[in-house]
Amino acid sequence: MAQGVDGDRSVGRQVGGWKGKKMRIYAVNGTSFVGKTTLLKCLHARLPGTCAVLDGDDVARIQPFQLTRKWLDLIQDNILACARNFDRFGVDFFLFAFPFPNMARIGRLNRIFQDGGTVWTG
Repeated sequence: MAQGVDGDRSVGRQVGGWKGKKMRIYAVNGTSFVGKTTLLKCLHARLPGTCAVLDGDDVARIQPFQLTRKWLDLIQDNILACARNFDRFGVDFFLFAFPFPNMARIGRLNRIFQDGGTVWTG
């Protein structure tokens, strides 16, 4: 089971894999400028096998900037789409980071992975 970071708590998640494999996910959540991207780089350097890294900012750029429920939903849906595509490709690890503003957002992310046909177990 992969271990991720959610504030000060560890979270483990696995995605139901392609061809019987299990893609492991490291999700890093925290405020801006606390080292999420640096942690992703460190994890990427130490994990064996194929590894996909996604900085949530890469799927969140909308001009003008919007901090709305719709915008946050879009970011999470984009992360799900990327994870599912990497899983279909057979990636061993999917690492992503984004400063989700509250635990409700983390809960929604778990639900959309489950509802999107990608099963998370913890």
